[in-house]
Amino acid sequence: MDKNKVHRKTFPRVREVVKDGELWYICDSRKRGFAHGKQTWCHTVAEALEEARKVADGFNSGTTLSEEERTLFLYFRGAIQPYGKTVKEVMESALARLEIEASQDDTDKAKTTVAALVDLWIDEKQSGKFSNLREVTKREIRSTGKLIKKLWGELQVKEVTKQQVQEFIGNHPGRLVTKRNNRVRIGGFFNWCTENGYGNENPAKNIKIDTEDSKSPETVSLADVKAMLVIAQSDPRYRPLIKYLALGFFAGLRPDEIRRLPKENINLSTGQIFIAKEITKTKTERFVTINETLLAFLNAFPDGTIYHPNFIKLFKGIRQKIGYGFNGIDGKHWIPDGIRHTFGSMWKAKHKNIYALAHEMGNSPEVINKHYGRAIPAQEVEEFWAIRPLQPAPV
Repeated sequence: MDKNKVHRKTFPRVREVVKDGELWYICDSRKRGFAHGKQTWCHTVAEALEEARKVADGFNSGTTLSEEERTLFLYFRGAIQPYGKTVKEVMESALARLEIEASQDDTDKAKTTVAALVDLWIDEKQSGKFSNLREVTKREIRSTGKLIKKLWGELQVKEVTKQQVQEFIGNHPGRLVTKRNNRVRIGGFFNWCTENGYGNENPAKNIKIDTEDSKSPETVSLADVKAMLVIAQSDPRYRPLIKYLALGFFAGLRPDEIRRLPKENINLSTGQIFIAKEITKTKTERFVTINETLLAFLNAFPDGTIYHPNFIKLFKGIRQKIGYGFNGIDGKHWIPDGIRHTFGSMWKAKHKNIYALAHEMGNSPEVINKHYGRAIPAQEVEEFWAIRPLQPAPV
């Protein structure tokens, strides 16, 4: 599908736009000299074309004064005669004042900090016509907003330069897909600023990204895997994370799959976890094998939640305890989906069977073969799968 497809080329134009994953049809009646010009967002092309027809009819008929407009013109012409002014002079003076006021409004907008605009942006994305966004999308927006505040929150929006954005996105320590995602998400914020009169351009536009990308996703180091599991077991504050970490490191479930996984779908007697199509990205159900390592943790911690209500704060905290910063700032860079990638790499290194791993992870064999080919020393693989709960299990 061509997201820029134009359905009507004459004024007002009608074109397709994909925004936040949803297809819209925009009737664009913005035109110099047409006071009522605006963008109207419609759900169907028929609705947009009908709106365009109405606007065009109104614009064409506007070349002739209505009875009401003629009456107002005569009234104001008579009202200004005692002052020796013509209608044209008065209108030009009034327009000049309006331009000054508009310029002052623009100046006030330009003084708004990035941090304040981020809050407005997030509020809009979580309300109105965007309120039906998936929760995972809303979390991404909030996470992006937090990152933007961290980087440029105290600046005015027009003070953020392309070079500053390039330094973060272009030189980001993450993988190519992470850099591209950051460019899109950060760019979405700056586009919103421009559309609402707070800025003149998107400094993330056309940012150059190093196209070299490893076939193998980054993984969490064995030392960090062990450290996270020890902290989650020994520190009561982080105990609610233990099942999440175990299901991620030793079953390779996606974060959203773990978050939405019912307890009853974990069947220790059959040795399988049922992933229903309603909770997975691919909308295809599957069974995941409960291996010896995962079974040990599930037996050691039979109670407790899989995904704690305060998960985001706790997960950030446990990462910081072992030296990870926020998106690579003030610490090591945390790898998005690093837990799942660690499982995939370690499982393939042990079993060598890409087809079985594809089923376990809910991917295609092509994806598995492409992404999980990193060579891992046999001793490291053995140590990973030999990880067991602390003895005795904490209470």
